Amino acid sequence: MGNSVATIPLPDRQSPNIVEAFPNDGSTSFKFSLEGRTVYALRGIEASRLFHDPASPVSTLGAFPSHLDAFYGMGTFPSVRSVLLMEGTQHHTAKAELLLAVASEKVAAHCAGVASVLDQTWADWKGTSGKLQERCKQIALRASARCVLGITAETKLRQLDAIASGFSLFDLVGDAAVASSVRDALVGIVDQQTEIESSPDTVEGGGLDDAVLDILMHAADSMNCETVAIVTVHMFVLLWEALARVLVSIVKQLEQHPDIREELRKEAQDAHKANPGCTAANSVLVGSTKQLSFFVKEIKRTTQIAPLPFRRMTDQCDVGGEHFEKDTIVCLATPLMHMDSEQYVDPEKFDPSRFSRDRAEDKQKNGWCWLPHGTGSKNKGHRCASEELTTALMKTLIVTLLQSDWKHDSATGDWAW
Repeated sequence: MGNSVATIPLPDRQSPNIVEAFPNDGSTSFKFSLEGRTVYALRGIEASRLFHDPASPVSTLGAFPSHLDAFYGMGTFPSVRSVLLMEGTQHHTAKAELLLAVASEKVAAHCAGVASVLDQTWADWKGTSGKLQERCKQIALRASARCVLGITAETKLRQLDAIASGFSLFDLVGDAAVASSVRDALVGIVDQQTEIESSPDTVEGGGLDDAVLDILMHAADSMNCETVAIVTVHMFVLLWEALARVLVSIVKQLEQHPDIREELRKEAQDAHKANPGCTAANSVLVGSTKQLSFFVKEIKRTTQIAPLPFRRMTDQCDVGGEHFEKDTIVCLATPLMHMDSEQYVDPEKFDPSRFSRDRAEDKQKNGWCWLPHGTGSKNKGHRCASEELTTALMKTLIVTLLQSDWKHDSATGDWAW
C-alpha cells in the first residue's frame, strides 16, 4: 500500500438491482451472475439465521466482488485486511478492540463534535441553495472524517472527497485496480494523520484524541499500524456513505410529513428542558425520545444503510428448502427483508409507529427480518461495529435539522436554507 494522495477516476458501471430483480412469487432465493460467478440472493428467516449463526458453514473470504475484496485489503502484501475479512480468534479480538473505540462513552463526544460542525455548516449555508444529495454527502463526509479519522480541516476534507467521492461500497460492479488505488490513497491520508498525532507540534487539521483512528493506534494490541489504517479507512467510507444515504431520507421524510416533523421538534425540546446540562443534540441521547427512536428505525428500514453481505459456503448446506454446494456464493437481500409484508404492515408506507410497543413489528419472527446493520452478534459476528455511533449521529443530525429553517423542493432536488 502506498502513501500517495490522488484523484481517482472511476469508470461508468451498472450494478444489479437486487430489489427489482427478486421475483415476487414467494421464493426465498434467486440467482444472478456477477464477475462470471453465480450468486444466490437469499431472503427469509432461514437465510437470516445462516448469516447470524457463528456455526454456519459460511465465510467472508472469497465471497465479495473483487473490487470490494481489494478495498478491504485482500491481496495486499504483507497481508493486511479489514475486520470484515478476518476470521476466528483474530476477528473476535480485533472486533472487540474496534467496539471499544466506538463505545457509548465515546459516542457522546462524537455527537457533540459533529453537532458543532453541523451548526457551523448550517450557518455557512444560510441564504443559499444546493442539490440535496450533494449537500448530504458533504455533511456526511465531515461527520465521518471527524469521528473516524479525527479530520476537520477543509484542505484534508477536500482531499478525502477527491479520492473517494466516486467510489462506493454499495456497488456490486467495480474495478479492483481502482478500488486498490482508492484504498491506498486513503491509507496515505491516514498515515499523514498518524504522523500529525504523534508530533508534539500543533498544526492545522491535527487529530482528535476521541477519533477511532487515535484510539486504535494507542489501544489496539492485536492490530499493527497497517491493519489499523485499513480498518479505519473501511469504517470511514462506510459511515460516510451510510450517513449520506440516511440524511437524504431524513430530509425528504421531514418535508413530506410536517406532522411528524412537529412531533419530533416538540419531543426534542422537552428532552432538552429535562436535561438542561446537555446540549440540545446530546439531550436526545440521554432523555426519553421514543418518537425520535421510532423515526430513526423507520428511516433505517426504508433506506439501505449497509452494503449487501456476501458469504461463501464452506460446506454444503440446505437453506429454505434449497440445497447449496460448497463454495457457492450467497448474499442476504436485506432491503427485501425490510419490505416483507408478512413482517411489516403496509411496508411501502413510511410509518414510524410500526415500532411502538403496541405494534413492535421489528420484533416479529423473533427479529430475524430486522437487519439494518447486518446479522449476528455485534461482538463476535460481522454485524456493523458502528451501529450505535450511526444511530446516535442520525439523532444528532435530525435534532439540528429540527432547530433550523430549510426547505426541500422534491421537484428540483434543491435544498434551500
